[in-house]
Amino acid sequence: MEFRPNCFFKINRAKFAIQYNRMSYREDIREKRTSQFRTMMDIVMGIFYSFIGGLLLYARSFVGIEVPAFVAYILGGMMLVGGLFRLYRGIKTVIGNNRESSSEE
Repeated sequence: MEFRPNCFFKINRAKFAIQYNRMSYREDIREKRTSQFRTMMDIVMGIFYSFIGGLLLYARSFVGIEVPAFVAYILGGMMLVGGLFRLYRGIKTVIGNNRESSSEE
């Protein structure tokens, strides 16, 4: 009987490659889910911040608390700008993902 150390090494190497690919696939799925969640949160929170900022600019009172005019303008403006930025970032990510997926097909 002849001893072949290379044959055993190739089997182990193949198992390692299969395990490595499986781990890479899991990481890709996790990264995709995280990206989708972040995009969804950007859009939802952008709408929420924009709404609250607009409410502060319009009504100058928040949940029954009277806010001085300069504070309402500053806080409302910052929330409106921040909300619009988050909304822009979420929509930009969705459009970018759609372009990438259509170019892969």
